[in-house]
Amino acid sequence: AHEYGHYLDYVISPDSAFWYRASRGFTEGFAEFHQFPVRNYVSKQYGDIVDWGNENLEEAPFTTPRFKNVYVAGVSDSLHKAIAAAGCFLWNVYDKYVDDGFRAARYNDSDNDDVGEPLLNFGLLHSMLSPTNPRLFADSLEAHVDSTEAASIEKIYQFMLVSGSTKMRPAQVKNLGVSGGHYDVSIGGGGEKPIVVTYYGAQLSWQTWDYFVDSLSPYSGYSNPTDSIRIYGSNGSGGWLLLQTVGPFDTSADIEWLTSPIDSFKVTTYNTSGESCHAPTAVPAAYKRSSGFSSRAVKGTSGPLAVRIHPNPASSDHVFICVDSLIGGEPFFAEVVSEKGDRIAKLYEATPESDLGLCFRLDCSALANGSYFVRVANSFEGAVVKFSVAR
Repeated sequence: AHEYGHYLDYVISPDSAFWYRASRGFTEGFAEFHQFPVRNYVSKQYGDIVDWGNENLEEAPFTTPRFKNVYVAGVSDSLHKAIAAAGCFLWNVYDKYVDDGFRAARYNDSDNDDVGEPLLNFGLLHSMLSPTNPRLFADSLEAHVDSTEAASIEKIYQFMLVSGSTKMRPAQVKNLGVSGGHYDVSIGGGGEKPIVVTYYGAQLSWQTWDYFVDSLSPYSGYSNPTDSIRIYGSNGSGGWLLLQTVGPFDTSADIEWLTSPIDSFKVTTYNTSGESCHAPTAVPAAYKRSSGFSSRAVKGTSGPLAVRIHPNPASSDHVFICVDSLIGGEPFFAEVVSEKGDRIAKLYEATPESDLGLCFRLDCSALANGSYFVRVANSFEGAVVKFSVAR
């Protein structure tokens, strides 16, 4: 399979000059890449008869020392590493989450990265864009996909060929579902007539393509685990607002205390290299009154967390953000975030000793024109209010 990979590499090159100019690390790396899906095919057609301890490009980058199970005879250690790294890079770009032909059953339906471009992988090799080394090939790949996938391909390249300390982005979530509901909150007390406020919520569920890892997992030696899962809601302006971050093994989340319904949700995996590409989105069918959210009585306040922002849009260097009524003894938090959910400023995080109202003067001279959000919450309710900077 390795030697036939050399032949295939030669014949699919649009001009043999490309093949002769290519670095040995790249040509041998392609041959190593080629043998692996062939071996996967053999294992699926004729039973699991493959020795997975050798020439295994799914696991090789995670061995100690790295790439030790990739065998290339008669080369230096540095060239061996270059060949193995190039082969593993090609495989990780090629392999999809599900491939009944060329992905072994032991790996199908799971993965340790978020990229799967088999047609693009071979298409670029079979064109006048044929590269002569892995860096040029990575550049060609990245030029043919969107910016988020290009960033993920670059992380794979860095992990394989530059530094093993750079993580690939993890496999994405799948089967995202969402149902929306609304519920009434009765706010009041002390003899006052309660105020009934309608809030919205959503219940989300998903699964993951990531290799599941626990103390008994057979994948623990070559997984690239998710650090966390991020949940976003559409902000009404074509962007996304970070609503919640949950753990890597969570498969559901409840989003509550929304002051208005959210049109669409996005869920994505994340690690220190960033968010994985091709995050799935889901739209609630309708925000019906839901048994998943019960009406609830909220103690001792004359009304909901009312947030006022002036001027809005902000056309000068500052904006005033006021919360009309806080309850003494209840922890309270307020912050300003960007459309992406990045924190701009923490306004307040404390427990007021008595009932009070608060106003904050936010310096927005360094903020770019666009939309921002004020998020406030105490132990039983919260609110998100949008404001704009437009100079």
